[in-house]
Parts: sequence; structure tokens; C-alpha cells
Amino acid sequence: MNAAVSADHGRPVGDGDSSVPRGSARVLITGVGSLVGAGILDALEGRRRGLHIVGTSFGARASSVYRCDEAFLTPPSEDAGFVGRLAEIIDAVRPEVIVPGRDPDIEVLAAMGLPPEQLMAGSAAAAELCADKLASARFAAAQGLPVVATRSAAAGAIELPAVAKPRRGSGSLGVRLVLTQDQMAESIGDVDTVLQPLVGPVPTPPDPTAGWPLFYSAPTARLGGVQGIIGLDGQILAAAAFETVQVSGRVQSQWLIDEPDLVEAGDAWLAAMAGAGWRGPINVAMIHDGDRWLGLELNGRFTGGTASRTACGFDEVGIALNHWLGADVVPRPPRRTEGVAVMQPVAFMVPSAAAERFARQGRWIAGDETCRLVVLDADTPA
Repeated sequence: MNAAVSADHGRPVGDGDSSVPRGSARVLITGVGSLVGAGILDALEGRRRGLHIVGTSFGARASSVYRCDEAFLTPPSEDAGFVGRLAEIIDAVRPEVIVPGRDPDIEVLAAMGLPPEQLMAGSAAAAELCADKLASARFAAAQGLPVVATRSAAAGAIELPAVAKPRRGSGSLGVRLVLTQDQMAESIGDVDTVLQPLVGPVPTPPDPTAGWPLFYSAPTARLGGVQGIIGLDGQILAAAAFETVQVSGRVQSQWLIDEPDLVEAGDAWLAAMAGAGWRGPINVAMIHDGDRWLGLELNGRFTGGTASRTACGFDEVGIALNHWLGADVVPRPPRRTEGVAVMQPVAFMVPSAAAERFARQGRWIAGDETCRLVVLDADTPA
């Protein structure tokens, strides 16, 4: 998996807007308040001198909003006014690059007919492959790619144990373990649900005799995947294979690996998606069935693991932005030693006055009331 050198697209960077420092590239991150948006900002920490970061968010108290240089409030993506509001923001900001931070944004942006050199995403058809788990599984099977068998729940039951998932969606929301025929019957006939065989250990459900546990996370097989960047010309700019530990659907730790089976499978997936018209970041989530790595789903964006992969030395955000901007605007990060990136909760103080003004006015511009990282030292009372 080799990195390629990006070409100069010959476009002005940050030109013509007095509110943007001269020479700064305007980068619009949609859904910046999401876990993905926070990860993008984390990956760029200390390397933003040449960038003017503009974010969108439907939440006024999302901490990542106040880590941007500028932000705009939008309705939720399911709201009828979301598309129009997003179009207004793009017209007002005139960003050199648009980076989707949420899955619903990808489909909306891909359908807008934006220039490829502006939008860090692929065609509408390729975006559909990322959004629809059944479509991506059928695509993988047609391409001869390793993939977990997936069928529509409308087509009938599959062998137990199984997993039922929303056909569209992300973040493990709505995913259910199906261990009994009665549970399987609840999913059958639903065109919006897909069924997959359970790969990995069969969990023992909690004993509810004394009450249900407040928190429960089922054990899983080995989880990993490949994160790639597909350039504007369809070439693979860079890619990294990784293994991860997740708890309750979120990355807890992650490390880069050079396992031939995973690397080969990842290369094949990335090449197929490039051929299907995808451009930009692409994540292939994979699971090991004891013999080989199989594709689980596609994410046409950076992910919740972006910051941890950056910590491991894979500068996916910097590589992608420099390619789309046609210049080395984002400096390379310091060399990293080999190891495991561990995700830990971080506390940011969101200024109440700024959040209230943002909710009222729908726009925020960085000033004195920026979001501050809360750092506790030996003199801070416990």
C-alpha cells in the first residue's frame, strides 16, 4: 500500500474573503460535532496554520464546533430544511474542500453535483454502495471480494446465530444479536433489515433473574479493516490495515498491522471502490472468521478511529487534504514509534455564552470564547 504524489489542481486557496487569513484554505467539515468530526480535528491538531476550518452542526453544544474557526448551525439531516441550509452554507463559505463528517451528509453532498475537486466523496452511485449494506454486499460478491454473507430479511430466515442490522445506518445503532427463532421471526419480512451470520463467539445472554445489567457488550471476533484514500484520478494515494478493539460499538484501541490476508483483501476492496467511482477517504470494516478477513460494511469517510490511526503514523487527513488542495498545506506529523493507540475520553469546556449565541444566530466565529481542553494538574482540587 503505497502513497502517491498529488497533482496541483491550479485553484486559488482561500482567495477573496476578508474574514479568512490570506493564503488559508477554506475547509468545510459537515457534521463537525460528530465523533468523526472530532477525530478530524484531533488529527489536524497543531497543523492548521494554512487552513480555515468551517464546521456545520445541528447541535449548539457540540464541543467540536468551538474548535473550528467558524461554524454554522443546520437542522438535523432528516429535517426537510437540511439540504437547502447546507447549500446556503456552501454558497456563503465557498470552501476549497468539503469533508463529510456524517453518513447522511455524504448522500446529500454526492447528489448536489459539486465539482469532484471540491467534494471529498464519490459519485452518487458509489455513495449508495456505502450507505446500503445489502447493495455493498451484492457489489462485493459480484466483484469476488471477501465479504460476510448478507441477505435481506424480506427474503426469509437464515441459520442461527445471526445478526440483524438496519439496511442503512452506522455506529452499531439498531444492530441486534439474533439467538432464537422467536427473535428471528421479529425480523423476517422487513425490507429495511439485513441478516448476517454471527461471526465469532456466541455470547451468553445476561441472566435477568436478579435484573438486567445496566451495561452489556457482547464479545466479538477479531475486528479490523483498511482505511484508504482514493485520489481524484482514481489512484490509491495511501492505505493502512489495522486491528481494533471496540466496546459498545466505539473504538477503544487500535494499531496498524501488516497481515498479508488483510492487506490483500483491503487492496482489492479499495480498487473495486475506485472503479465504482468513489473518491476520497474510504473505510472497509472487516472481521476475522478464524480463517480469513471478511468485509462487514463500507464507510465513505473518515471514521471514529481516524485520530488513533493518525497517532499510529497514518496521516490520512493530511494526505487527503493536501491532495485535494493540490499543495502541501498540512505539514507532516512527527514520526511515531510503533505501538497501540488508546482512546480516552477528553473533557472540553464549551462556553455557555457562545453556545447560546450560536443557537440563536446560527453562526459562530472564533474569538475569545473558543472551546478549551480541560487540563487538571496537581494544584487542581479533586
